[in-house]
Amino acid sequence: MQQLRAALAVPAIVSIFLLAAVGLQGQSREHHILVSVLDPDDAPVGGLEISDFFIDEDGNSREILSVSQAGAGRQIALLVDTSQAATRSLVEIRNGLTTFVEQMSAGNQISIITFGGPPRIQVPSTRETSRLTDGIGNLFALPDQAAYLLDALNQTA
Repeated sequence: MQQLRAALAVPAIVSIFLLAAVGLQGQSREHHILVSVLDPDDAPVGGLEISDFFIDEDGNSREILSVSQAGAGRQIALLVDTSQAATRSLVEIRNGLTTFVEQMSAGNQISIITFGGPPRIQVPSTRETSRLTDGIGNLFALPDQAAYLLDALNQTA
């Protein structure tokens, strides 16, 4: 049961050394995986070590090189559909974005990028909740514009 909970709440970075061949090169690659761990009361579990984790890939056990707590703060880009198709949903979109920003802004840099037509930076990356909520309040659907999500993803990445 505790191993099942290893996919839940205290962010930890687990570096994994995959011994499997990659493509035709036969090279090994290191991967970083973010996991969260909760106790039965849904409280974060700290002090975890390599022996507390295991990786099974297609029936093969993989080596874990290190376990560490994730650093604070992340870069989050919110991609928002402001195309004509979003017109009827804009109130719900604003409400959802506001809730997300209120819960996630502490310690994180958040930007808002719209993609009704070509992608546009509505709010540059910031930790200031007020700037983000002001930007959310200024979201409007653009008539005669289509949603170009793939372009927005490509340009944001």
